[in-house]
Amino acid sequence: MQKIRLNGSLRCIKRSVSMGAVLSGSILIYFLLVSQLCRNGCTDYTLTALLLPGHLAVIAGFALIVWRVVRYNPDLMFSPAIGFMVCCAVFFGFGNLSTILSDDSTQYFMALGLYHPGEAGQLRADVLTFFGATVLLTALNFGFSLRYGEFPKGRAASALPARVISLTFVLGGLALKYGVLIPARWGYVQWVVPGMLSNLAQVPDLGFFLMAFMAARGDRTMRWMFPFLWVPYLGLCLLEFSKTTVMFAVLMPALGTFLGKRSFKSLAIWLVFAGVLFSATQNVNLSSRKAVYSYSGIEDQAPLEQRVRIFFQSISEAGHDQATLVDLMSLPDQLWWVRLNYAGPQIRAMELYDAGMGTDWLVSPLAYLIPRVLWPDKPELVSPGQIFNRTVSRNDDTIGRVAITIFGEGYWLMGWAGVALISACTGLILGVLTRQSYFYMESKNFIYLPLVLVAYKMAVMDVLGFFQTNILGSLSIYIGFRVTVATLLFMLKGAR
Repeated sequence: MQKIRLNGSLRCIKRSVSMGAVLSGSILIYFLLVSQLCRNGCTDYTLTALLLPGHLAVIAGFALIVWRVVRYNPDLMFSPAIGFMVCCAVFFGFGNLSTILSDDSTQYFMALGLYHPGEAGQLRADVLTFFGATVLLTALNFGFSLRYGEFPKGRAASALPARVISLTFVLGGLALKYGVLIPARWGYVQWVVPGMLSNLAQVPDLGFFLMAFMAARGDRTMRWMFPFLWVPYLGLCLLEFSKTTVMFAVLMPALGTFLGKRSFKSLAIWLVFAGVLFSATQNVNLSSRKAVYSYSGIEDQAPLEQRVRIFFQSISEAGHDQATLVDLMSLPDQLWWVRLNYAGPQIRAMELYDAGMGTDWLVSPLAYLIPRVLWPDKPELVSPGQIFNRTVSRNDDTIGRVAITIFGEGYWLMGWAGVALISACTGLILGVLTRQSYFYMESKNFIYLPLVLVAYKMAVMDVLGFFQTNILGSLSIYIGFRVTVATLLFMLKGAR
């Protein structure tokens, strides 16, 4: 391995990652000092007063680093390194505040469930999270500093026009999603969709990103084509009753518009819309998913017309201030905030390991990297989130899946050594992908866009799940996309 020669943008990334590691380490020390101070017990009020400045420092510190990087070069917003710091600010800073600052009805609702951390549990989860984050950012910086392979040089935008790429992603992605994936998921057909195809569900969002980018840059065709295709697409996404699906559908055009206009005002408008939509649909999604299960007895299987009825019924109940009921419990208005908090599941994972009920790798890690078409006898992949939820709830029939973050997974596997190992491996992967993503964005060849956004998703969202399914699963998608892009570019080069 050789040291990479850094230009201004690469130096900005490396400096920002170093600052993030120092910030995370400082936050870790602060929470360790609070733990030591309260080792003989502290009142909930005292713990709240001590936790608050720590979480505010997380939000302000990481937000400031991200702001500084994006002001220097907006393209760096799509760096996985910056994406992870966005994750820290949103989930491990703002999200964790729900434990101590949410209203009484939300606190009561949380206390009735299995995953309420409480103030003491929140503190322990913070120590876990920022120990893992410090190791991850340190390993990321190391991986980013090493040269591996060659990268596209110059502007290869002539390989395929951006308009062709965007329409291919949108129209091809919509055909795949609503011609293959959704019919199987909603129960119209009985075929089994291969996992590699299921992982392409967000391809239309990549196309809408490009459409929004070109519309922001003045493309008149895309200015009318984008809303014509995107508005009905967003409506169908709402009927999936999935916050992840809806957020991807909104945030991809938001980022495309920002990259095209370089306007923080336009980005702020999109983010406000995304935030309102996220909070407004949280309870609707929960009650709607329960209604779908009651309708068919199978998770996620209900036809379009039934989903429309369920959706508007949930909205109608919320509009008339009627309590939305799930399992006979009223859902509080701030449940959306709780959904950003992963401290409760992290604490349950730590308690399981401490009680001698740790877990093992469910299958070989290669099973997540090698597609079934190349390994026909590959063992069936299971959901660690479902196994975890069944273990905690002691209910082998529950279908719910609970994410515990890669830090919680590491502890559940091997205690603190597992946290360090999983965090370091994730950091090295994100370090390599950060460097590659920069060169892909610098090339201005949008055929590389899927690679950039898969890597970004790993840093922002997959770290909240499991290393063995989310991180390795996304890495296999990344490798598949890379092989496909390389093959396509080779064919185009040979056709000239």
